[in-house]
Amino acid sequence: MHVILTDGEDTLSKTPIYKLNELLTKLNEELPSEFLKNIIIGVQVDEITKKGLKNLANESNGEFYDVSDKDIENIFQKISLSLGIVTRTALIGIHDEEN
Repeated sequence: MHVILTDGEDTLSKTPIYKLNELLTKLNEELPSEFLKNIIIGVQVDEITKKGLKNLANESNGEFYDVSDKDIENIFQKISLSLGIVTRTALIGIHDEEN
C-alpha cells in the first residue's frame, strides 16, 4: 500500500508528480490489484491540485481523499479499518469510595 499525503505544494520534492504517475502506473502493471493499493490524500488543496490528484488516483487504480487538516486522523482510521486493522482505546476510571 502506498499512502501519499500532500498539501499540494511542491517544496523540494525529489519526484515530480508526472514521474510519480509513471511509477505508480508501472507498479500497477507489475503487481496484482489485490497486492497493491494507492491512496492519495490531499489536505486543503486548491481545485487545480485536486483535479491533478484525482487523475493520479484514477490512473494508478487508487483512491483520492480531499480532507481538511482536522480530518487527517479520521481518514487514516478509515484506511486502517479497510485493511482490517482495529485499534481500541479504553478509559478506566478508579473511584475512591472513601472520599
